Amino acid sequence: MEIKIKQIEPNELETAIGIFTECFLEEPLHILAFPEIEKRRRCTRLVYELVVYHLVPGLKMKIIGAYIGGNLVGALDYTPPNQNALWSEELDEAVKDMRRKANDEAINIIGEFAQISGMYKPEETHFYINDVAVLKEFRGKGIAGKLFEHVENECRAHPEAVCTALDATSPKNVSLYEHWGYKIYKEIPFHDITCHKMKKQIK
Repeated sequence: MEIKIKQIEPNELETAIGIFTECFLEEPLHILAFPEIEKRRRCTRLVYELVVYHLVPGLKMKIIGAYIGGNLVGALDYTPPNQNALWSEELDEAVKDMRRKANDEAINIIGEFAQISGMYKPEETHFYINDVAVLKEFRGKGIAGKLFEHVENECRAHPEAVCTALDATSPKNVSLYEHWGYKIYKEIPFHDITCHKMKKQIK
């Protein structure tokens, strides 16, 4: 089974949003915000529409996909270092629009988490993995590892970056990332879950 990693084309962004939505329905942060499954599905999708359509281009992030037989089965978005990206009025409007569509104050829990997490990123120059997701039927086949490998190789080629970093709220994911060489450098209590800040030294 050949896994091909490449940048996601604009006509496949809707598919990527569906993959993120399916995966993050199971994440403790989204369960915390939206205990009821149908509301969680609707609001999680709104969050990833914001991420993919607005935050990725607006904050100069990158989004890559994992393909099997030409089909998109996994997605990862990440922030390279030294992008000098600034929050804009357009992004403010996109966030307000998401909140209007959600019509649920609990959507603010996701933003609150992102703000707190963002305060504790590594001091070293790094690549930050924001979200990674793989369709259920393709999990356990090394797809997420291939997506991580792509970012880590980009980090190796960067003249200043020395590590990759990410957040994990699921104990299962913490164990997986530790298996891949990531180490916890800070733990942040958030409501009744814990944000595990993790990084991997690349060079």
